[in-house]
Amino acid sequence: MDKQFKTNYKNYKSTNKIKFINVTFDKLFKWIKNKNKAKDLIEEEIRKKHIPSIEHHHFSDIQEIGKGNFAVVYRAKYKKSEQYFALKSFFNATIKEIVDEITIHRKVNLYDNIIRFHGITINQGKYLLVLEYADG
Repeated sequence: MDKQFKTNYKNYKSTNKIKFINVTFDKLFKWIKNKNKAKDLIEEEIRKKHIPSIEHHHFSDIQEIGKGNFAVVYRAKYKKSEQYFALKSFFNATIKEIVDEITIHRKVNLYDNIIRFHGITINQGKYLLVLEYADG
């Protein structure tokens, strides 16, 4: 992995797990009535580096691996490390639903044997979750 990604992810893992959850719940309940405020929440958490942001052009070899009623999941290679990640793209999801999904991932990221949340990437104005890829 490239140095910036490692640093962002290390900082996220070591200092921001609980902080993000507490900040998000407090702000989420205040802001969720207005979807623009929820979008602002995501952008603010990215700016504060509570949610790692990975530029989409760093991914290649993107292939669809699953589809459901709510989202489609792709396997993508992180160019700088040759490591694969899962990218979860939502169908017509509201910002609230994306915030809810991020919040759930952040809460369970503390436990072993859970697919890890690594951050967000943005492609054509859509948020995609960057998740651990589990082959098989």
